[in-house]
Amino acid sequence: MSEFPPDDYPRPPGLFGPLFEILLRRMHVEVDAELGKHALRLLHMGALNVLDAAGTQSQADLAEALRVDKTTMVGLLNDLEAIGFVERQRSPEDRRRHDVVMTPLGKRRNAEMVEVLRDAETRVLSALSATQRCELFVLLEKAFLAASGGTGVDRD
Repeated sequence: MSEFPPDDYPRPPGLFGPLFEILLRRMHVEVDAELGKHALRLLHMGALNVLDAAGTQSQADLAEALRVDKTTMVGLLNDLEAIGFVERQRSPEDRRRHDVVMTPLGKRRNAEMVEVLRDAETRVLSALSATQRCELFVLLEKAFLAASGGTGVDRD
C-alpha cells in the first residue's frame, strides 16, 4: 500500500509525470525564446552553471556532468569559446587533458542569463507564490539528488 497521499491530504486525481511534462514543455518554450535572443541553448547554460558551481572542470568531467557524449561536448565548448565565455587549457597535471575555465565575461553573462531565465521560470510558475516556487525547487532538488545517487540535506 502506498503512503501517498498522507491521511490529511486529498488524493490527487492524476499523476506527476504528465504534469511535469506539460510544465517542462512550457518552460522550454519560455527558456528557449530567451536563450535564442543570445544564440545560446539550454546545454550552453548547463555547462556554464556547472563551471560556475564547481570551478574548472576537465572536458571529460564536464561532459559527464551534463550527460552528453564527447562530440556534443566539443561542439558546446566550441560555441562558448567562440563567444569568449570559456577557455580550454591544457591540464598542468596531464598534458593530454583539457581543462575548461569560465572567463570573466562568461561569469558576467552567466549571471545575467540566470536572472533572465528566472524571470521565464516565474512566468511559467506564476500561479505559485515566491515561497511556493522556492519550496518546489527544494523538493525537486531533493528528488533529483536521490535519483542521481547524490545526498541531499533533509530539510523536513
